[in-house]
Amino acid sequence: MVSNSLILVAGGDAADRETILQALNDEFHVVSAQTIEDALAHAEDSVGLVICDLESTQIHGMELVQLWKARQPETPFVALTNGSDVGSAVAAMKNGVADCLVRPIDQD
Repeated sequence: MVSNSLILVAGGDAADRETILQALNDEFHVVSAQTIEDALAHAEDSVGLVICDLESTQIHGMELVQLWKARQPETPFVALTNGSDVGSAVAAMKNGVADCLVRPIDQD
């Protein structure tokens, strides 16, 4: 991924989104989406990575993965999880998520 790639952060709570934005914003163009519709509006953009929350109340992460991958199957995904539901993480990876990060997010 090159430095001008767009990273989309979808769902999650505001603190997690802010941590991710702060950690990545110096080297990448980072945008956030609070709904599936907001996220899918970027599906035709040059998105280099989507980071989504599997347990978000605003965005059901698995639904976003499936809808996005139907449009842009090559876009890599990283999912955020609370770590208590291993089944969700496994299902996400079977649906094309490259990796899962356990919350809380550590900026370092």
